[in-house]
Amino acid sequence: MIRLSSMFWLLLAAAAALATFAVKYEVQALDAQLADIRRATAAESRELRVLDAEWAYLNRPDMLAAMNQRFLSLAPITRKQLQTATAEIPMRPAPAAPPPAAPEVGSGQGEVVDLRPPGNAAPVVTTSLDRTAAPEKLTMAPPPVAPLPIKAATPPGPRSPRFGSVDSRSLDQLFARIAAAR
Repeated sequence: MIRLSSMFWLLLAAAAALATFAVKYEVQALDAQLADIRRATAAESRELRVLDAEWAYLNRPDMLAAMNQRFLSLAPITRKQLQTATAEIPMRPAPAAPPPAAPEVGSGQGEVVDLRPPGNAAPVVTTSLDRTAAPEKLTMAPPPVAPLPIKAATPPGPRSPRFGSVDSRSLDQLFARIAAAR
């Protein structure tokens, strides 16, 4: 009969052999995953090289000039476009007045017709209507266009440590530096 110690060693050797085979198959699976990852990394690096080459091709100055001419029609900034002070920047034009509505014809002469939209401060237009007169007699004076009010500049707020505040002095200095650099 086999001794108990021999049986113990035989079972221990069998368990070690099984563990070795299990580890071997796990290592083979990890090697396959590593090979897949390396192939994917190589493909990504090839794709990045292709994209870098395309980027360099598309950013050539002659290519950018052709695309600018084809799509944008941008031109270089002229010296006349550079302003040295904020006061020289042209203001936005006043919005166009809406077309006047047709006057309402009433029964009397010298009728006053209000052509203002609600809430508008434009003056009232006076028309001279005479039913017996020729249509040329209709006179309408267009309302004068009032300039837009200019808001007073607010004092500069607290300065940001990164950007600073934007006020007319700093813009004037920026414009002066740009003009001096040209």
